[in-house]
Amino acid sequence: MLYLLAAGMILLGAGSLLPAGAVRAAAAHVYGAGCVLFLIYGLESHMLPRFTGNPIVMGMWPWLQFALAQLGLPLLCLGLWRQYTPLTAAGGLMLWLSFVLHATRIWPVLWPKGDAQQGESISDQFGGAG
Repeated sequence: MLYLLAAGMILLGAGSLLPAGAVRAAAAHVYGAGCVLFLIYGLESHMLPRFTGNPIVMGMWPWLQFALAQLGLPLLCLGLWRQYTPLTAAGGLMLWLSFVLHATRIWPVLWPKGDAQQGESISDQFGGAG
């Protein structure tokens, strides 16, 4: 929620909810990648394994995912604000690596367990024919 507050403070400092230029892009990324993305990461990691019964990959991977996002976001926003492309690219790459790592961790959670199905097809589980 600190990222939500930071986005609001950036917009307040700019004097408008829709400032022009680099300030707008930086504030949008602080809100979108900072507040919303971390909320999605947390909710998916906490709730999806409970719905499907499949464990999520743990160990060092969630920490690496979190570190990549936490380091990438300030770099991306600072690069956008200062219009310095190498900094923007480095921050964006770190955020994308965080996305890929999260998707890799979540993907196995989304599929039904093979041993629990006892010969049922996917369509049988959801009431479909054939």
